[in-house]
Amino acid sequence: MHYRLQYLSAMSGHELKAAFAMIPAEVTSLDLSKNGFGEKTGAELAKVFAAIPLSVTSLDLSQNRFGQKTGAELAKALAAIPLGVTSLYLGTNALYRITGTELAKAFAAIPLSVTSLYLSANDFHKKTAAELAMAFAAIPLSVKSLNLSWNYFLDKTGNEIAAVFRAIPASVTSLDLSSNFFGDKSAAELAMAFAAIPLSVKSLNLSGNLFHNKTGDEIATVFRAIPASVTLLDLSGNGLNNKTDAEWIGLFSSLPYVHTVMLENRTVNKYQLFADQLLAQIEQLVLKDLPALVTQIIPDFEIDEIALCRIIEVLRRRKPARPIWFVPCF
Repeated sequence: MHYRLQYLSAMSGHELKAAFAMIPAEVTSLDLSKNGFGEKTGAELAKVFAAIPLSVTSLDLSQNRFGQKTGAELAKALAAIPLGVTSLYLGTNALYRITGTELAKAFAAIPLSVTSLYLSANDFHKKTAAELAMAFAAIPLSVKSLNLSWNYFLDKTGNEIAAVFRAIPASVTSLDLSSNFFGDKSAAELAMAFAAIPLSVKSLNLSGNLFHNKTGDEIATVFRAIPASVTLLDLSGNGLNNKTDAEWIGLFSSLPYVHTVMLENRTVNKYQLFADQLLAQIEQLVLKDLPALVTQIIPDFEIDEIALCRIIEVLRRRKPARPIWFVPCF
């Protein structure tokens, strides 16, 4: 069950306690976004967060202006979050305003129960690569899914982005880098950056990154740098939806370990794509040589157009899941 609390910043301690006491026991998703918590002290926030029901597994603290807090205050507040919380949203909090050292303190205080951490739209491009690396290295190893979307990393050089990515914890298996407008970087810089993505990452979201600006060769250069651990790749919103199967076969050659690519209105599975192409070739060979094959198997059988059509109809019925026998019968 989802539940939202608003207008908490102006409440007194007694009023906050009463508001949290009203939360139904069955609530698992709690939305505390846009409450101006940045105006409260770390101690006050710790009391608020400690009052969160133990049933809550998803906690949204986005758009609370936490960038106004010191790392120590934010650490005190985050440490008070109940251990039942597994998904924590800290997006759009202007965290770039906190120094790398202080941000590392705050991230290190995130409860070890958290497996999904959302840090989107925090303008991290305004931090130095060294500060970001320090902060990301402090993210708890419990985190498996990390969202860094909408942080405009395109403003960094390839070397700087690589330094940041290398600091991402080796526990992360799902990494969201969507809408960072990487397409505006050179292929060489992107290759350098993506090669630094941890080998633990299996699912990589690169949607909305303007890759339509790249040539086929440039895209291939970038894709070849993606770690071999990645098997699921989201490329939706990149203007790649109209590529033909033949073009995708070429792109998959630069993504030898990726088996699934997600696009806007379809999912491209490498094995299905290859199988379709292979079957199409086999079908053509079989249909071309069918009369000779029939004569070879049954020497006395007179093959004519009607007999050929009837044989094809039997083959169609034998392969109902694959309408591949499409020779027209007259």
